[in-house]
Amino acid sequence: MSPANLSSTRFRFEDRIAGTHDSQAVPHIIRMDGPEVTLDKIGLAFEKLHKICAVDNSARAHRYGKVWPQRVTETGWLQAVTSVLNTAAAAVTRLVDHEESVLLQDGEGRDISAVVSSLVQVCLDKQARRVDGLQRLIEKVRGNGLM
Repeated sequence: MSPANLSSTRFRFEDRIAGTHDSQAVPHIIRMDGPEVTLDKIGLAFEKLHKICAVDNSARAHRYGKVWPQRVTETGWLQAVTSVLNTAAAAVTRLVDHEESVLLQDGEGRDISAVVSSLVQVCLDKQARRVDGLQRLIEKVRGNGLM
């Protein structure tokens, strides 16, 4: 699709969202196109975190105890989680405090919007914070091919 067609399609999409609002307001767009967080990077960071947390004996645990905080930071896990939670918090603030529609816009091939939108649903829907509600949310996301 050419850049002109993509821009035109995006504009029509935003107009359709605006049409669902009483105020006809264009949605607030949260762009997630920075290189810092992708699903692959989150997965890799989690694998690194798992390796340092899966200690098989007490001597090794004692040895890791001194450098563990630094090793956790080096995995990238905390930075990835912080970025995703901050983005979800920004969306929740726009939805609740500003009563705006929000459009999560992912960079190409990043698929992080599924994670952020799921966290927003958990924040805003008390049913999603229950085990069965969270299971339904996960099934919905997987069923839509988002993860």
